[in-house]
Amino acid sequence: MLEIKGLNKSYGENEVLKDLNLKLDKPGIYALVGPNGIGKTTLMDIISDLTKYDSGEIKVNDIDNKNPEIFKYLSYARSLDMLYDNLTGLDHFIFAKNSRHVSDEKFEEVLDIFKVHNFMKRKVSTYSLGQKQKTLLTYFFMGDYDIYIMDEPVTGLDPTSVILLRNYLLKLKDNGKIVVLSSHTLSEVDKLTDDVMFLVDKKIAFENLSEISKEQYKVVTSDSENQRTVNIVAKNDLDDSLKKFISDGLVIDSIEKSDYTTEDRYIELYTK
Repeated sequence: MLEIKGLNKSYGENEVLKDLNLKLDKPGIYALVGPNGIGKTTLMDIISDLTKYDSGEIKVNDIDNKNPEIFKYLSYARSLDMLYDNLTGLDHFIFAKNSRHVSDEKFEEVLDIFKVHNFMKRKVSTYSLGQKQKTLLTYFFMGDYDIYIMDEPVTGLDPTSVILLRNYLLKLKDNGKIVVLSSHTLSEVDKLTDDVMFLVDKKIAFENLSEISKEQYKVVTSDSENQRTVNIVAKNDLDDSLKKFISDGLVIDSIEKSDYTTEDRYIELYTK
């Protein structure tokens, strides 16, 4: 379980997070979404005790996040800076295996996620961006944790590797784990989860998009010159939502249910 109460964080006069609250106590994949600079990485760093916060309370499985014991239950894939250029990928994996008491079976299972065998004996300094990201994620998955936190995990990955990552994250979810990830690839978020945490006004707005999707309709309207398609969310009565089109003199040509995507909500929150 991950629980945050009344979290506040500022950099000088720049207030980044204000009275932020969050409780994740059920297995699942939870996406953290928002524009650059809004505080996603800061929040993940704070949870993992890499960045200090001003006030509030954070607990991982009821353990204060300042206690190193949390890393028995939590793994954080932050950035490629975690890798050492003068070591091989295999050096990283063996270190993780020994320090985390990973079984031989689990070790081979994780190596096989991204098929890293063909380059893992070379030094990291020789790797492409995609190979470095696969190495970071393999190192990150090496072990058995309750909570997995990932900052932009698809960066540098080719489409095949993105699919492999997606499948493994869904497997973790099915095995009762909590996965928290940030991503700018909103279409990938839609493939992974309906549970999206938008950072808005320095707090988390937690939304299940499948519930909103039940209320969204694609409406095709026309006048004497043009035809256009709009998406509307009918939170109350659909008829009420259509009155404006009619009052504007538009003809409603068709209405059909449509999926409500992460991008749809992102546009509403951050671009209007």
